[in-house]
Amino acid sequence: MIDVVPTAVPHDHAELVVAMDKIFAFSDKIHLDIDDGVFVPQVSWPYLGPDTYGSADIAIPSGHTVQAHMMVSEPRALGLHLVQAGVTSVVGHIEACADHADAESMLAAWRAAGAREVGLAILINTPIRDIEPCVQFCDVVQVMSVATIGEQGAAFDPRAIERVRGLR
Repeated sequence: MIDVVPTAVPHDHAELVVAMDKIFAFSDKIHLDIDDGVFVPQVSWPYLGPDTYGSADIAIPSGHTVQAHMMVSEPRALGLHLVQAGVTSVVGHIEACADHADAESMLAAWRAAGAREVGLAILINTPIRDIEPCVQFCDVVQVMSVATIGEQGAAFDPRAIERVRGLR
């Protein structure tokens, strides 16, 4: 089965509410891209400025799923807040982890907090070997397919296809 999950990149809570209303009108899932202004230059909800976030509370309607892709320098704490708010899937970047033990510990903490799905993302230029030891602890690995993350509309980088094959 193919699962198409619409993405939203809300800049603030008001945009989050509007995006969820629009997307949940035709889909039971939404994927949120979250930018911290440090890991990527852009800032999006729940960040108020570089590396400073506000309330991560979300009103998720019953029967709906929220996935969060955190393009942030400190994903562990934010992931825990999002899971407590009802986000079911959290993905942080391997590049934001100090080492493999840090990544494994972060994934375990999210799972213990109640996440149904945990995972890691990898930038297009990061060697696959950097994530390989952690794949066994992931429900999902998100392979970035653009060279500059955090910006919508960037051209697809065909190297992503081979990276997916390599991880598989």
